[in-house]
Amino acid sequence: MARIGDAEGGDRKHQWGAETSTQPLAIMHGKPSPTRVVLGYVAIICTVISWLIYMITMILSLFVNNPSLTLRFVVEGVLYMTIVTTLIFSALVYLVTRQGALYRFIRHERVPRAMLDDHFAHNYNKGITVLIPSYVEQPKVVEKTIWSAALQEFPDLAVVLLIDDPPHPKNDEARAILKASRELMPKVLAELAAPAERFTKARDETAAAFADQMDARRSVVARCAEDYRAAAQWLEHKADT
Repeated sequence: MARIGDAEGGDRKHQWGAETSTQPLAIMHGKPSPTRVVLGYVAIICTVISWLIYMITMILSLFVNNPSLTLRFVVEGVLYMTIVTTLIFSALVYLVTRQGALYRFIRHERVPRAMLDDHFAHNYNKGITVLIPSYVEQPKVVEKTIWSAALQEFPDLAVVLLIDDPPHPKNDEARAILKASRELMPKVLAELAAPAERFTKARDETAAAFADQMDARRSVVARCAEDYRAAAQWLEHKADT
């Protein structure tokens, strides 16, 4: 499913600091080591102690041991310490949240695939729409995003590409990007058509072969294994290209 929308806007420059790694993320996160958890507590304690020491030092130097106090000086000093406290508090919130995440990672166990399949097959009758916004993005990046969404194992999945490029580009580069972006969804659908036809036919034939039967014939199992092998090879070839 493809929907294309255009909106006016200007060209966007390359974003500094964007992620350049092409390696896929791990399916399952690693379990934090006890040392990492202890270091998290050490960071929290050091942050609190450092704040206390700094606040005591500033109060003594600014207010207690300062004979030339003025109202303006007091207000500026209090405002300064409030800002510092706010910044340190934000860092402390991050450290505490990170510590909680470490404990969740330690206790987390991956849900078995069979349970996920059963849930989405019998307990979830609603579809899902994946909206991919694109604003003067490189077509290669958008294409990879489309494939990532299209290959998700989820029933009744609709992928919508929202092209928000200027409808009337002002230069050849922007014009080429807009043209290539508009051709992405038909290209992906055409590439998926062949395997979709094969595996849909195989699914229907297998379901018919299993109708009113408790046991499967050897030929049916062999055909399912061949289709599974073909699907794996197609995905591996797609990943390489």
